[in-house]
Amino acid sequence: MPIRMTSMTNPNKLLDMVKVISDEEAAKGDFIICLPAHIPTRFTDNVFDNCFICNQKVQFRPDAPKLKPVCINCCSTLVEEQNSRPTFMVTETTAKTVKKELS
Repeated sequence: MPIRMTSMTNPNKLLDMVKVISDEEAAKGDFIICLPAHIPTRFTDNVFDNCFICNQKVQFRPDAPKLKPVCINCCSTLVEEQNSRPTFMVTETTAKTVKKELS
């Protein structure tokens, strides 16, 4: 079931739904899941690139692992094609940044 983000969503509960991993472990991943560039965030220092599958402009945190960026839409397609339930992970650095920004 997809998570629907609303203004009522508790960010701490969302972070509880993902596995927090070390920055080193994250660097061993295949790709990073990114928001489309047109979606506003609280972060003014996000980095922009293109999804390596569809070439849509995406954004991610500057401390994200240096992996291939994939947009949320292409990620959904990959998950459906693999017929599996993915494990969503976030780095310790990103988790700390998000908690600090949203508290």
